[in-house]
Amino acid sequence: RNFLKIHSELSERVPETQERCCNRMSNCHVMDQYFKLLNNEINTLELTDHPDRTFNCDKTGWNGKEKLKIKVLVVKEKHAYQQSVLSSSGHITALMCVSADGRVLPTNIIFQKTLPHTSYKDGTPGNWLFSTSDTGYIDSDLFSTWFKEIFIPHCGSKRPVLLVMDNHDTHVSLKVVMLAIENNITLIGLPPHTTHILQPLDVSFISDYLRMMYIIKYHVKEIFRRDVDK
Repeated sequence: RNFLKIHSELSERVPETQERCCNRMSNCHVMDQYFKLLNNEINTLELTDHPDRTFNCDKTGWNGKEKLKIKVLVVKEKHAYQQSVLSSSGHITALMCVSADGRVLPTNIIFQKTLPHTSYKDGTPGNWLFSTSDTGYIDSDLFSTWFKEIFIPHCGSKRPVLLVMDNHDTHVSLKVVMLAIENNITLIGLPPHTTHILQPLDVSFISDYLRMMYIIKYHVKEIFRRDVDK
């Protein structure tokens, strides 16, 4: 502890798991190439002073079995458990998109196999898109539908527009490329296995979003539990 007090720039952390491919791609050469490409495109499109026309889209998912990110008090030598709340719905994916000036576009929620029988739209904005897939993950058809029905209508009328996204097979299809060309939208794919460093939403937004979701889920369950106990 005294060592950490002396070296305030250091902190104790639990090491994160990283695949070998991510470690291999996380080098200065790859980073420099990407930022040169991004900078050239922004200058060519004259978007330096137009952050409202530069976007980043990313997806995140959950299934209700994620480990709670906060600590709770329990009696010594006892285990602490959390209840899984989404097991019947399977995996759920949220596809989000934000502009460089902070404008959030409507979210696309993807459920596994079927839409929930309950009022799943309650409390959500009316312009959100709800979809299904066999796995609950996004595929090429769903991404092209999102691109056509959400991104193009909501990114604004001014052109050109720049969209930075994962360089994933589900994102790069002929249908999406043709729609981008027709609507004067430039697509930039992030280098493979670098989203943990280069994906703006992944680095700054989604991690905080998921952490808050876990905390809210915990407190909501506590409120219901107390009401039942009464």
